[in-house]
Amino acid sequence: VPRVWAGDSVAAWLLPCQPSGGPDPFVWRVLWSPGGKPLEGATVMLNQKLVSKTGTDGMFLLDSMTPGIYRLLIQARDVQFEEQNVKVTPNTPHIGDLVPATYRVCGRVTVSQPGSSPANRLVDLIHSSGEAHHATTDAAGEFCVFLPPAQYTVSLPVSDAERGNGLQFAPLKRTVKVVDNPVSGVDFSQLQATVTGSIKCLVSPCPEVLVTLQTPESISAVLSEDGQYQLELVLPGEYTVSVPGQDWCWQASEFPLTVSTEQVTGPTFVQTGLPIHFVSSHPTKVKYTLESNGTKVGNSRTVDLTVGSNRVCVGRPGVYVLEPVGCHGYASPSVRWSGGVVTLTAVSHLYTGRVVSAETVSDLIINVLPSEENSSTPSSVRRLGPLTATAMAASSGEAKVEYTFSTQLAPGETVTLVPAASSLLFTPMSAAVVGGDDCTVGAEFRAERGLIVDGRVLGNRVPVPGASVSIYNAQGQLIATQVTDTEGRYMFGPLSANTKYNVTAEKEGYVLTGPNNKGEFSAHKLAEVIVTVRDKADGQPLQGVLLSLSGGENYRRNSQTAADGTMAFLSLSPSEYYLRPMMKEYRFDPPSKMIAVQEGATVKVLLSGERVAYSVLGSVTSLSGDPEPGVVVEGVGL
Repeated sequence: VPRVWAGDSVAAWLLPCQPSGGPDPFVWRVLWSPGGKPLEGATVMLNQKLVSKTGTDGMFLLDSMTPGIYRLLIQARDVQFEEQNVKVTPNTPHIGDLVPATYRVCGRVTVSQPGSSPANRLVDLIHSSGEAHHATTDAAGEFCVFLPPAQYTVSLPVSDAERGNGLQFAPLKRTVKVVDNPVSGVDFSQLQATVTGSIKCLVSPCPEVLVTLQTPESISAVLSEDGQYQLELVLPGEYTVSVPGQDWCWQASEFPLTVSTEQVTGPTFVQTGLPIHFVSSHPTKVKYTLESNGTKVGNSRTVDLTVGSNRVCVGRPGVYVLEPVGCHGYASPSVRWSGGVVTLTAVSHLYTGRVVSAETVSDLIINVLPSEENSSTPSSVRRLGPLTATAMAASSGEAKVEYTFSTQLAPGETVTLVPAASSLLFTPMSAAVVGGDDCTVGAEFRAERGLIVDGRVLGNRVPVPGASVSIYNAQGQLIATQVTDTEGRYMFGPLSANTKYNVTAEKEGYVLTGPNNKGEFSAHKLAEVIVTVRDKADGQPLQGVLLSLSGGENYRRNSQTAADGTMAFLSLSPSEYYLRPMMKEYRFDPPSKMIAVQEGATVKVLLSGERVAYSVLGSVTSLSGDPEPGVVVEGVGL
């Protein structure tokens, strides 16, 4: 049995009619669409020759086909087929159907405006994929174009000049679906309508109100009279009708409107109140309350404001108390309004932070320390708290709480936040923050129960005040130093419990040992020699006398007396010491002294100095005032 194959561009198969001894006749079927109705009366061209037509069932017969390649083309009214190559072979399989590639889409453009013609107008047909097809109207304004099956958006471009002259077509766009038949009636027409509507005001008679009719391309306006408005010569299309004035409040200030007939009833605009105009530097809420004779009347209402200009409608005229509500700070907490524009300029913004901890305490505070240039008085330090703990969702099986805090900061204001609690250790210990231009959620501290290291310094069970106590971490870094109080006590913390610490203590004139497991140091007082030198002539203290003390186990120290004429040699071991004073131009009594020092003793020594010589200082200059070097100067007694 012969077989016919479709080439690369072929979408049809040939079906054998009946077996015979010679070349078999072949039957094709032509349909309006795949699986659709038969297409009757289609012309069949084979190798550019008319060979057959389809019947009512869409079938056509080709007889006496010999093997070979043929050019097959189907022609029919309102559709177009692609010309195809078919190959006839001895063994033809089951054959498919032939369907059109494109369908005719037709429409008409009607122009009623004098001076405008429907001829030679471009029609845009845009495929859903974005591919553009075009058609041009004839002298009667009609157009046709063949399109493959798909959805198209059809529109009629209008030049700026035509639009300026009031020419527009309705509808602006049409959606056309090409499926399995030609499409007609894709019509565009120019229509001018009259739109009428009404306005309801709070007072009667209603004053003039501007009403606009607007499209993305154009706008028209009219003033109402006695609560009625009328717009004429309106072209077909989709519009927005509105009352754009800002002096009144409306139930709705705009409505959509479809113009498709000569007489169109427009919407009714209903006035509901009067507006308060705000200019706000930041988004915020404002609570407003009507006031009469200094007393608030009725319930308060709250509205949201955005940045910039805002319009809030109130139902009754009068004086209103306006109070900003939110995270911004203002120079005044409230404003009285009876007319005009209300300007709300924030001068500060809320800065919010939190402390997260597994511990619940009642003494957690946040100290807000100002920057150095703003800390002229102690009162400028703010304290937030004590803060209240709020339970958090447990994570990793550990229950935690958070302490939230907030403070107002001016833009650019720099402060340091320092959390404090008697038993908590904070990470970080402090945070420097700068006020921003809006409300901010920022600093977060982590708090854990800290280690307290404390104890006492005792000498024979007697408190030793003034001892210097230092604490070091495991790496030997100094963490803090403090001086024992009158009870000999010291305390460090809270500190991290994950670190080992080393505590040392010292006090001049004492040997300190410890600490024991209670943090106590034992102090043993050493001996000391206190030397006082006075002028023999008037008994006044002599400053700058060099005192040399030596002895003991290789002990030697040279020091000068202070302004009060004294010098203390501390931390001396029991032994004998040799003391010698020295000062230019002075002779001392005694010139030297042996001092026996007992354990823990305080030895006081008084020396007197007598001036036995004087020094003369001066300079030699020439008559011009220049210094003269190398001049021999002789001093002669009188």
